[in-house]
Amino acid sequence: MALKIAVDFGGVCSVHSERYEAKDMDGLEPINVPGCVEALQEMKKLGHKLYLLSFCGAKRAKSTRDYLNEKHKDLFDVLLFVKNRKFKANLCAKHGIDVLIDDRQDILSNIKPTQSILFTYEDTLAGKAIQAPKNMAVASSWEEVLKVLPSIKKLDLSEQPDVIVGPMCY
Repeated sequence: MALKIAVDFGGVCSVHSERYEAKDMDGLEPINVPGCVEALQEMKKLGHKLYLLSFCGAKRAKSTRDYLNEKHKDLFDVLLFVKNRKFKANLCAKHGIDVLIDDRQDILSNIKPTQSILFTYEDTLAGKAIQAPKNMAVASSWEEVLKVLPSIKKLDLSEQPDVIVGPMCY
């Protein structure tokens, strides 16, 4: 069954999450996590709807949107750049997101009832131990994400059109 999947950018698609999130930077961080593009393309082939849901500053939002529209035009169905991390929960609710893939456990812990996959690519490389709650899947590569997805159930969450996106996004 097709899922609505939201994917963070920095630390999930792009290796450098902190540099990606810096509000005063406008340099481009491309998709450079191994296997990311191929995994996202596979998800699309399986019929999943993909949302980019990422926190960053206005300049970074524009450069990332331009990059994706030029290099990976059909990779994501919807591009959402939030002004504050806490707005990710609102956007998941608005769009009825079934699962969020993010590298920040604090973000994933606050998004209910959306299911979550904690992406630990950078943490795994640094040798950090990850202690995730039982209701949160953990994947250290895009190959692992693809293995986890079949176990995630379609939630059939209603979209919440009354959530006003304008003030939350670039």
